[in-house]
Amino acid sequence: MKISDIEKGAVFHPSPDYQVIERNGTIYFWNEATGGFVETDKIGRKIFRRLPADWQQIRARFNAPDMYLSEFLLKQYLFVLRKSNIIIDQAFEPEQAAPGEGVSVSGMPRVSCVIVTFNSMRFIKANLDSLFSQTVGIHEVIVSDNGSTDGTLDFVSRHYARVRLVINKRNLLYTGGVNAGVRQASGEMILILNDDVVLEKDCVEMMLKRLDNAKDQNDVAGVVPQIRLNKTRGFVNGIGNIVRNHGWGRDNFFGVVDVGQFKDLKTTASACFAAVLVRREAWEKVGEMDEGFHFYDDVDWSFRAHMRGLRWLIATKALVYHEFGGHESVGTELSGRKITLVVKSRQRYVLKNFSGRIKFSFFRNYLREDLRGMAHFIRQGKLTFFRYLWAYVRLLAELPGIWMQRLRQPRASREDIYAFDRKNPPLVVMANHFNQPVVNVGVIRSYYYFL
Repeated sequence: MKISDIEKGAVFHPSPDYQVIERNGTIYFWNEATGGFVETDKIGRKIFRRLPADWQQIRARFNAPDMYLSEFLLKQYLFVLRKSNIIIDQAFEPEQAAPGEGVSVSGMPRVSCVIVTFNSMRFIKANLDSLFSQTVGIHEVIVSDNGSTDGTLDFVSRHYARVRLVINKRNLLYTGGVNAGVRQASGEMILILNDDVVLEKDCVEMMLKRLDNAKDQNDVAGVVPQIRLNKTRGFVNGIGNIVRNHGWGRDNFFGVVDVGQFKDLKTTASACFAAVLVRREAWEKVGEMDEGFHFYDDVDWSFRAHMRGLRWLIATKALVYHEFGGHESVGTELSGRKITLVVKSRQRYVLKNFSGRIKFSFFRNYLREDLRGMAHFIRQGKLTFFRYLWAYVRLLAELPGIWMQRLRQPRASREDIYAFDRKNPPLVVMANHFNQPVVNVGVIRSYYYFL
């Protein structure tokens, strides 16, 4: 559906998956089945509650003096709600990714899939079912388990005979689990997945097509799909990610609706390793993931790939749905353990990869933020502030190893760092502080209006 199609007589209906609710003075579209929330405003609520209606009826209902919007802005709002599947219509079928073309089955590279699990019973069935339903065959599936105690291993062994199990004696975290799995893989391509993702049926095919269409594959690290939020499937979780000199790392386009703006997006600087297709040659050239990380592990690998002249391709029609925040190996969004891992990992990334004034600038900014975080918890009388101290104690203990790694890898100049940053698309985030997508007049005017 295009925005010009809105006037062609389609009757719009509220999606049966969503309803409008209000909590603590904030209006949301709520998906009762998944528990997903999308923050909206009075305009979004009025559009949703006035349906079913066609464009002419909707326009007439917004002509009241107290609720007037320009026709173009109203049309944009309606279009974004339609593309996010919060509203649906009878005249147009839901858009599907185009069938894969240009991928020769006979000449297709063998794809080895590595899935890292940890107490994954909630996710693993949907994950594996989506993998075995792909339009192209997967050469092998390897589950690298980090010490699950909830029956994950027994379930996989009983129901998925094709899956090879790698049983790690302890929780190696994500990086260690990936490395252990890849060591057992034999394919020319390695599909690395979180346990809490689900793939569209043609996802792998679309990634292979993107690789196949590349003019020169020798400088390609791999292919990045479009990862969407599983609880609100019309909204992007990320297309690659980015590290800034302040705040935590972010996924590109978090909370954004794909309305066609990604068609010219070809490459990115860093891949999110929740779902990524890596060339074996690139893996061997760059090396394994650094097991000193939990967070920032994927951007660290991507920076090392950049320093070896490799790039990430983007396949925006390859769709992956991610249960954002669902992985149990870390804990909740603001758990003490997560704070420790993020604080340590982002400073490790800076000390390991940067040099000179840029390293000093990043390290100083992060330290200031961590001191403010400590002060916040001290004022609240919470012992969480010790998590920051523990992060820096762990970082101090890792300094000798970080120094040795710096000696073994190419030295990054200021221009190398700038060139890496320039590979990123502009950072766009359309979400509230709860990491819930937002669709309101402000978002429409500031982003979608200009697309």
